[in-house]
Amino acid sequence: MSCIEEGKGVNLLWYWMLDPPRGGFVDKGADAAFTHVVKGPQGQVLDASLYLDGEQQPLFVRVRAFHAADIYDTARFLDLVEVSKEHMLSVLKMSWHRGASFVPLSFFSQEAEDGSGASIEVQWPSVFEFDSKMSAALFEHTIGHRQSLRLLVDGLDERVPLQYRFLSLYKFLEIRYRDEKDHWDFRALASACQVQLEAFSRLGIGRTLQAELKHLRDRCAHIRSGSGKKRRMGVTALNPEAQKEVARLMPLLVEICRNVFNSEMDGKVVFNDLRSWGERVFADNPTPGSEAGI
Repeated sequence: MSCIEEGKGVNLLWYWMLDPPRGGFVDKGADAAFTHVVKGPQGQVLDASLYLDGEQQPLFVRVRAFHAADIYDTARFLDLVEVSKEHMLSVLKMSWHRGASFVPLSFFSQEAEDGSGASIEVQWPSVFEFDSKMSAALFEHTIGHRQSLRLLVDGLDERVPLQYRFLSLYKFLEIRYRDEKDHWDFRALASACQVQLEAFSRLGIGRTLQAELKHLRDRCAHIRSGSGKKRRMGVTALNPEAQKEVARLMPLLVEICRNVFNSEMDGKVVFNDLRSWGERVFADNPTPGSEAGI
């Protein structure tokens, strides 16, 4: 046993199978692709593990809590379990594929002395590449930046409505460049994204980046916008005109956030291209019927 496993009490196990699922899983003597220890503020100790299938694709996630009094002693671990689960999913969305999610079915049990666990069988194909070492490093180096990573992931998730994707990236920048008095430091933001500013100017929007961000924020978030007789109710869904406005800035906004995040990570994590697989293929093969199948 490792030093974590020693001591009084029992270990508790939480499992989540990854979607798209590939066959079933049996947690009995299997080797994890990686395991990372997560410690809580009140002395809780967990480990979060990712397991692969026979084709080296992510299959399921296990979070194990150490030294519980019994199987009912869960309350003090749940917040840290959720942190570990959600951060693992953010990591997989970045390092495996953008649409990664958990099957809406989870398992909870006490760890048996022989180390056996739960089993489930589901069939579904998967074609996404996965590098367990890269994923392990991403988990380790970004757990202290997990909120920022989550905002990036939400901003990139094409299943999320466009206005909420924009607001996630807006929030990513807001927590860095907006102070407690609600003043934006656009000079610092501009200094961090000179290349993107040049690309923004080529869009010919007719507003500064500062003004465009505020304009689109109003489009996406305000319950009311404008003033006086021009004051109008906002909506939760974007109309076609607003969709076009937000969509034209999104690729550039993604690049700005990518650049800012990379600079903060000091080389420990470097995101080179956050475009989706389809966007990359189309950019390289823009002609319909090309070898890439677009």
